[in-house]
Parts: sequence; structure tokens; C-alpha cells
Amino acid sequence: MDRNGDGSIQLEEWLEFWELVLKSGHSKEEVSAELDNLMSGGAWVKFENVDNMKGKKSNLKKEGKY
Repeated sequence: MDRNGDGSIQLEEWLEFWELVLKSGHSKEEVSAELDNLMSGGAWVKFENVDNMKGKKSNLKKEGKY
């Protein structure tokens, strides 16, 4: 997630990661369940196929999503 390697995760990196999860075939429901799990102190889940999406650019900033 820390794409620029600075030791912290910026908002853009966080959003780009979740966009990659969605693009890799996971549903919004899966993402929502994982975020709920993380917020309640649960363990991180490794989403399949996300590693294959690395290097692809996010369109969130360009689309004005944040």
C-alpha cells in the first residue's frame, strides 16, 4: 500500500489500493466487510489477484472522487 515507500500511507495510496482490490474482481461488499473487520480490530485479509494489478494507475483523483 505504501507505494512511495515513505513509511506511511497517504490517502491517495489508501484509495488506490482499494480501487485495485475492486478492479481485481472483488465486490464492494467484500471491501466493505473487510473495512468493517479492520475497524473492529480484526486481522488483515490478503485479497487475491491484487498483486497482479500493481503498477496500474488509479483514476480516483482524475475523476474527482477525493
